[in-house]
Amino acid sequence: MCTADLKLLGGFDAIKPALVELTEGLQMEGGGEAFCASTFWTSLWKRLALSRYSTPPTMPQLTIQQAFDLALQHHQAGRLQEAEQLYRQILNAQPNHADALHLLGVIAHQTGNHAVAVELIRKAISLNPTVGSYHNNLGNALKYQGRLEEAIASFQRALGLKPDYAED
Repeated sequence: MCTADLKLLGGFDAIKPALVELTEGLQMEGGGEAFCASTFWTSLWKRLALSRYSTPPTMPQLTIQQAFDLALQHHQAGRLQEAEQLYRQILNAQPNHADALHLLGVIAHQTGNHAVAVELIRKAISLNPTVGSYHNNLGNALKYQGRLEEAIASFQRALGLKPDYAED
């Protein structure tokens, strides 16, 4: 659990009851044996997320930009469910947020839902057609659908917008 997570949960005092409950449970389950710290923190985070001790961040608690920044951090760290939830909250508050649409489309692509990815990324492009990465990611989703001519056209648009754009 990082400092940002702790802050979102309301600080240490807010999670102390869950922490005490979890450590008591581990002591009883483990019989005094050593336990893995990462397992402990993962268990704590899950209990907090599902328990009465935590309140997940909602849009009224965060500005759109703060929510987007947090979503991007989750996304880059591979926490796709958390990122998706925040992108959706952003879109509930601001349906035409091109970056949130784009990155929600990227998550759809990453999880194998290429048709949804194409739809979301195309909507982002309709709102902001000058972002090369939008076109590149659309090309990737189209490629995975077997729509190679459309994918090539998207890749070409990405390069037209950002000639030094290169991806492995």
